[in-house]
Amino acid sequence: MNDEYKHTIKPASSFRHRIKNLSKENRERVLEKVDEICKGLIEGKMLRGKHQGERSLRVGIFRVIYEKPKYCIIIFKDVRNRETAY
Repeated sequence: MNDEYKHTIKPASSFRHRIKNLSKENRERVLEKVDEICKGLIEGKMLRGKHQGERSLRVGIFRVIYEKPKYCIIIFKDVRNRETAY
């Protein structure tokens, strides 16, 4: 991660906890996608229902769930297995 970001990052405690528990390979893949999100290169899909206002990006068997409120801030909320993400 570097200074080319268009957004400020705020990882939630659940995101930090779960990312530590991933294998090194999966952690690197997830953090690479987080880096691309922060640079504005990719965006996840908009979620609906009880997750309205959040976005989700698929990274292998995982979903990165994040929120993009105003003022160029991205809050990374969670990273979970796709089967249990919602």
